[in-house]
Amino acid sequence: MGVRRNRISQVHARDFMDALNNLPIRLIDPPAYDEVFVLATRFGLTVYDAAYLDLAIRAALPLATFDSALIGAAGRTSVGIFQPQP
Repeated sequence: MGVRRNRISQVHARDFMDALNNLPIRLIDPPAYDEVFVLATRFGLTVYDAAYLDLAIRAALPLATFDSALIGAAGRTSVGIFQPQP
């Protein structure tokens, strides 16, 4: 879209796609939405935040958030909170 609207060049678009392809991204299975709703209800989260919590649980990774409800829910599960290095 950016190329079509002349916001970026073809070269920049290709460079961007190459950079994306070189990121260490791994795909995991989509969530079981029933589980997301259970987490939302159990911890009083929005479904959106519960989806992040579900992903963190399944990927065994910490969450990066300042949201107090999400931090509290993470503390009651196996999920840690990402602490950036100063």
